[in-house]
This record gives sequence, structure tokens and C-alpha cells, in this order.
Amino acid sequence: MFRYSHKKLFVIVFFCAAVHVSFRLQQQSQKPAEKRRFYPKPRIDYLARYKTEFPVDSAWFGLAYLNLYGRPYSDFLDLKFEQNLENWTIYFPELMTSLNKLNQRKQNTDFTLNTFSNSRVVIVDKRTEYKTGDILNARIDAYNWKENRSSFGGDYFLARLIYGNDTLYPDGVSGVITDHRNGTYSIRVPLLIPGEARLEVRLMIPLEGIAELVRCTSLRKFLGTQYVAEFETKEQTECNIDLSFTNLTADEICDYSNPRNQEPWFCVKPPSGKCPKIVNVIFKEPQPSEFDLSNKRCDEPLLKQLGCNQTIQSPDLNIRVSSGIEEPKSLPLCKTSLNGTEQLRPNGYFVNRAWKSKFCKNNLKTFNETRGCLENKEIYFLGDSTSRQYYYLFATKLNPSDVLDEIAPGQHEVVIVFNLGLHIIYYEPSLFIHRMRGIRDAMLRLNKRRTNVRYIYRSQRVLKTSNGWLAYRYNVLTREIFKNVKNFFYFDVWDMSVVWPLNGFHPEQPYLEQEGIYLCNFICNKVMG
Repeated sequence: MFRYSHKKLFVIVFFCAAVHVSFRLQQQSQKPAEKRRFYPKPRIDYLARYKTEFPVDSAWFGLAYLNLYGRPYSDFLDLKFEQNLENWTIYFPELMTSLNKLNQRKQNTDFTLNTFSNSRVVIVDKRTEYKTGDILNARIDAYNWKENRSSFGGDYFLARLIYGNDTLYPDGVSGVITDHRNGTYSIRVPLLIPGEARLEVRLMIPLEGIAELVRCTSLRKFLGTQYVAEFETKEQTECNIDLSFTNLTADEICDYSNPRNQEPWFCVKPPSGKCPKIVNVIFKEPQPSEFDLSNKRCDEPLLKQLGCNQTIQSPDLNIRVSSGIEEPKSLPLCKTSLNGTEQLRPNGYFVNRAWKSKFCKNNLKTFNETRGCLENKEIYFLGDSTSRQYYYLFATKLNPSDVLDEIAPGQHEVVIVFNLGLHIIYYEPSLFIHRMRGIRDAMLRLNKRRTNVRYIYRSQRVLKTSNGWLAYRYNVLTREIFKNVKNFFYFDVWDMSVVWPLNGFHPEQPYLEQEGIYLCNFICNKVMG
């Protein structure tokens, strides 16, 4: 964990515990929330010794977890932890309809779907010239490998209108795609920038590939990634949220589950035969595991054969845009009271290599402009290595000094920026749902203990890989889980990453800086709804 201060009163805190991510401010009550308990009831008597030092109503109650983390105090293993999976598909009714139709088709024939091979894109009502303020309308016609029109939709496409010859960081705007569930898809792009532009459409993954991703993320098991614990004894062994699918006996497993927030975590007992304290957890992707799960992994050769992440090559997708109607001037300031859980697509665009929001005024354009507004704020960055990038970005750009002893508890506004999901992207989604609901419940408890707290969740980004749909799935689930938390803001960067697509989990510096500056606009305007 790192703490820094800018002008004595600006604090940045980063906390990352690999896949065993625990929300640092989950100061939960002595009894886990009944509505979330689908794991065994934990034994919590060992928490009693911390009641005096860290009472429930103390601002530092959560510090008790620092004494417990990484120690085998739980009895989840003894109570035979069960996989009670929540039905995540209720949030994707139309997709499930398409998948059911696909399964019926595959059962009746030797049919193989490959949408990419023959799909086409056409601009509807093609014009010689457009004006800013107009809407560009286009259509995707999806065809299968036999040149037959796809009849039930479900393919995952992305579209962007881009200007100039910069292939990495162009000016442009994301297109809004509507799946009509009959093999056709509408594309709607607002024309916001004058100049020569071209429409680019990519098939990220066809429906059959999504079916494969759903299949291979249907169990709470290790799938193609590896988590290794480093113990205080310098030993290392493999860990997972569930080892019941292995041949290991109870005597060969250490139970490090977290009973406070009801999160399971188990490790192979190290050679010493003891269960020492975990001091670090390493995430490796992908690495050979000592557990044979080859029959459960995602079929990457199949996904490649399906034409994932490919541009649809269609003629006549270039257009000319001249100056016309200007963008409205009456947008509100970018502030977290806007909530962000209600989707506006696209929510912005890149012009002159800078992000311009369509739903609020992001007036701050450089980090130097943020220095004054970040005083008197405690900012916490929590999550995985993509959150760690934010920490290093802010620490580098703002060059704060370490004066923590001068900061009194509860004195300043608290802003918590977090993200979760990539390290557990191959697991059955109910793990993600349970963990995010635990975070939400901790937020509500923290609201009762301390006023003037804001929560900002950075959305998942577009990934130019065959598993990118899994990140999209987590975005949909997150919006649903946090939609009723009044001081929660969904920081939506999806459209940013459509225009400047990512080749990996960690964005390059030019993109990261645009996200960071945009984020500062919401942090600096503290007016709450």
C-alpha cells in the first residue's frame, strides 16, 4: 500500500492483492448480510479479540482485516464449501434467446456458424457530403459460412468512425450498434467532427464463440490462469477459490477464506506441512497448472477459426463531413452526481487527440489544472494492476509528498476509485456478482460511519481479444448491481476504448492519460445529487 499527499492534504492510496482482491473499506458488521449468504456460515468467534481494539463503530474497524488477511482462520473447508451459482443470464434475456436457437440448430444439423466470412456492411442513404450534427446510419448483414443470412443475431460487433491516418490514436467516435435478432444490425454514429472519415466495423466474436465462452466460464474452477501464494516461510504453492475439483484431500489444503466478507480462498498446503501466513499472491496467465483441467478450458483454436476480432471488409465506407450544427453548449459539469449508470451511447469522442464528453463539460485538460481541486481529498485506488496504473499515473503527474502524519482521520472528503474483474474473468460470473455485492454492502455501511464519501467505478475497457465479450458481460452486471447506490458513479470508458482500442489489459500512456484527466473532472466537481 502506498500513501502520498499533495500540498499536505491530498492522499493517494493504492491497494492490490492479485486475485484475492478485498475492498479495503469493507468494514462489515459482525454478521454477514443474510441476503448475500450462499456460502456456509463462518465461524467468527476468533474476531472477538479485536472488538476492543477495533470496535464496530470505529473509523478503523476495517484494520482488523490486516491482522486476519492471509491467515487460515476460516472453517469454510470444514463445512464443505458448496458451489451455489447465481443465475447471471437473467440480465441477458435476448442473448439467451439467440443462444438457445443456436443450440437447437446445432442439434439438428452438422451446421457450423462462421459469421465473419461473408458478413457485409452498407451505409444507409449514402450521401455525397454530410454535415456535423447529422447522423450516419449503416447496417450489418450477417451471413454464415453457407452464404445464408444469419437468422437470430447475437454476434458481438464494434464500430467506430475514424478520421485521418493515425492508426493508434485517431480522432473519431464510437458507433452505437443495435441487434435486431434477425441477422441484421443497425449502426448509428453522430457526426461531430468535420473532415474525411471512414466507418470501420469489427466482428469481435460471433454467437458461436460467445456460446463457447459461456460454456468455459460455467464453473467456479481454475481455467487457464494460475494463482500462486507466497508465504512468510518463503514457500510457494498454488491457490484458487475452490479446490474441491482436484484430488487433494482436506489435509493437503489450507483454508484462507475470508469469513468477514464471505469470500472463499484455498491453497495447496506447502511442503512444511503447515499453513503459514500469505504475504503475497501472484497472478500468472496462462501457466501450466498441477491440476489437469484441459477439458474445461476455452477452446482457443475454435475461437480463432470463427474469425474473432476481424474487420469486416466492405467497399464504400468513406464519407465527407463538412461544418454544420455545433454541439450544444448547455451541458452540465462532469460531476459524480450524474451517476453514470444510465447509458448514453456514444458518451464522447476524440478530437485533436483529446477526449470530449457528450454528456458533461470536461473542462480540465491537463493534470496541472487539477492540483488545486484535489486538495482536501483522500483518494483511494483499489483493484488489480489496471488500477495500479492509475496510482502511478497520478503519483507521476502530481509529484505529491509524504506527510501522512499531518492528516487527521475523518477530516477530508473521501473518493474511492476501483475496478474488479480481469483476474476472475474466466470464472462463473456469480463469483463476480457476489464479490461486487459485498463491495456494495460495504459502501452502504461506510456511508453510515462517515459522510462525504464518493465511489467511482472505472468500467471495463474494450479488449481486442477473443475473450473481450467477458469484459462486456461484467460491465452489464456492474451497472445492475450498483444502480441504487446514490453516491456511486459509473465511470464509463467503453466508448473511449472503442475509438482507441486496446491490444492488452494495460493501456499505453497516451490513452491512460486521457482517462486520468477525464476522471479528474468528476473528482474535482464534488457536488452530490
